[in-house]
Amino acid sequence: MTGIETKEKNERIDLNELRLILAQQKEFKVIEIFDTINKTSGEKDVSLCENKNGKKLILRIGEMRPLNFFPNGFKGQHFIIPKIYERQEDKIPYEIEEYLQGKLVSDLDKQQSVTGKIDSQIIKKLLAAFWEFQRVARNINLEQKFEKEKILKHFDKAKSLLDNPQIIQKLIEQYGNFWNASYPSKWKFATDNLIIIPDGRIGFIDNVGAGLRYFGYDLGWLLWPRWVEMETKRFDDVKDHLQYLEQFMKQIRNTAPSQMEFKNFDNKKFWLVIFERLIGNIYDVACNTRHLNDWGMGKDGENKRKEKHLAF
Repeated sequence: MTGIETKEKNERIDLNELRLILAQQKEFKVIEIFDTINKTSGEKDVSLCENKNGKKLILRIGEMRPLNFFPNGFKGQHFIIPKIYERQEDKIPYEIEEYLQGKLVSDLDKQQSVTGKIDSQIIKKLLAAFWEFQRVARNINLEQKFEKEKILKHFDKAKSLLDNPQIIQKLIEQYGNFWNASYPSKWKFATDNLIIIPDGRIGFIDNVGAGLRYFGYDLGWLLWPRWVEMETKRFDDVKDHLQYLEQFMKQIRNTAPSQMEFKNFDNKKFWLVIFERLIGNIYDVACNTRHLNDWGMGKDGENKRKEKHLAF
C-alpha cells in the first residue's frame, strides 16, 4: 500500500484513497496525478483537479506551505505565486491551491540539460524572478531553515569521499556567519519546480519548503540539479563548466538591484554557494539519494558514470 503513517496511532493511511475521498467531498474530478506520491514513498501527493464549474485546481496532500507565505498569492512583474483557496492542518494536512497554467522550465530547456547548463534567455527570466522575490519577501517572518550545522551534517556524511576534509571543514567554520544568514528562499528554486506562464513570467510551484536561508541559496538550486542530469562525457570538461559558472556569476551581479546589500553579493559569496551545493551533491552520492537513480547514478547505476560525476 502507498501510504503515510500518522503520528497519533501509527496508523497507515493510503493517500490514493484519501485523494479519492477528498475529491468526492469537494466534488472534484482528478485530471492528473503527479509523480510526487512515488518519489516520496507515499508520504505526499499532488494532483491536478477540476471543480464542478470546470475550474482547474491543485490538491496537495501530506504537506502545506507556510501559512504566511503569500496565502492570497502574488503577482509581480517577473514572477507569480499561486493563492491558497483552502487548507486544513489535520493528522494528514492538505491544501487546495490555484493552478498556474504553463510549462516547466526543465521541459522548455531539455537540450541544455545534457550540457549541465541553462539557456541564457531563460536565466534572465529566472534571475529577474529571484531578485524580485528577494525584495518582496524580505519582511515575511519565515522559519529559519538553514544554518552552519546543516552543512556540517552533510559534510560528515560526505567526508569519506573528499580528498581534503580538514580544509573543507575549516572553510565551513570560517564562513559560519554566511551559512547562518536569514534571507527568503523558495526551495526548491529549480528548473523542474518553476514554470513559465504564457505571459513570460515565472510561476512558483511547490512552495512547501519556503523559509529563511543563507543569501543565494536558491541560485544553487538552479545549478546543482543539472550536474546530475548532464551527459557523462560532459563531466570531463570541467574548464568549460567553470567558464559557464563565471558567466552565470556575472549575470547575477549585472542584474542585482541597486540596494547595497544585494550589490555586496561578491565573487567570494557566489563561490560559497557553489561550495555548499558541492558538499550537498557529494552527500547525495555517499547516501545513494533516491534522485540519483533517475540519472543512472544510484545503487544500480553505471559505475563509470558515477565515478566521473564524483570526480567532476
